[in-house]
Amino acid sequence: MWTNPFFLCLKDATLESEFSSGSGEAAKVKADDVVELVEGPRQEKLGSVMRMRGKAASDGKTGWFTLKDRAGNESATKGGKCYTCTSSVAITDVLDIKSCKVLKKLAVDEVFTATEEPQIEEGGMERVKGKGLNDGVEGWVTIKGNAGTVYAKVNDKLYTISKSVDMQAGFASSSSVVRNLAAGEAIEVLEGPREEKFIPANRAKVRTSGDSAAVGWISVRSDSFRAGWKPLYKFVKAAKLYATKDSKESVVREVVAGETIDLVEGPVEVDGKMWMKGHMKKDGVTGWSPIKSDDGARLLMQGQ
Repeated sequence: MWTNPFFLCLKDATLESEFSSGSGEAAKVKADDVVELVEGPRQEKLGSVMRMRGKAASDGKTGWFTLKDRAGNESATKGGKCYTCTSSVAITDVLDIKSCKVLKKLAVDEVFTATEEPQIEEGGMERVKGKGLNDGVEGWVTIKGNAGTVYAKVNDKLYTISKSVDMQAGFASSSSVVRNLAAGEAIEVLEGPREEKFIPANRAKVRTSGDSAAVGWISVRSDSFRAGWKPLYKFVKAAKLYATKDSKESVVREVVAGETIDLVEGPVEVDGKMWMKGHMKKDGVTGWSPIKSDDGARLLMQGQ
């Protein structure tokens, strides 16, 4: 009956739809589920990403984000679009300085993003259309006066977020999320870019058990899936064997710690708990047992 290789799921996990990691969810598996090997395992080369630590111009939050992913897609661009005010200057509604209306004042060190190319007016005044990062007010800003005074200049340390990406607390891509960086935000570089390399993963295509069996891919890691599973379990605590998995009213017999049981069905989830059906080695009695007690203590361990 148990001729194919199997894996024991050590914690709740996700089966993914394709061989590539992060390809999308195919199904969920729970701790103590058993999955059957369909294909593999084979190694997936994960490559590397470029990470950068920065400070968001809008709220001053700092953290790491992925500048370039494994496919080479960039989440931020460096260029002449981000300006920092060196003097207090107004955002106006139109280009013409003589007929414009002030929309708001930009303070020293405030950042705005250019939405059009700079325009040079009569007398050498330089104006650019831009959008404030804090409130999204858009209009025209004088970046250089006709007397040569500089009011705002391109900040070489500022990048513009081109597509939404998470800012994270640590260098590792698995770090906790500080917040999301939205497209159009400006972020000042504090460190990096630095390359983050990934250890190749062993990927396996597996099938879940039960009536609603699903097929998907997993990364075979020692903390999530144990290879070489066998259908033999040992009771580590005294327990009861039941006639059905959805009722504790019909006790088949009492089980003492140390007894072993051969699995014939399951493990399956019932109301959030994992159950298995088996034959007791001692006397051949068949019945169902939860894998954990009501207080979460483990009753059954897979035999070695």
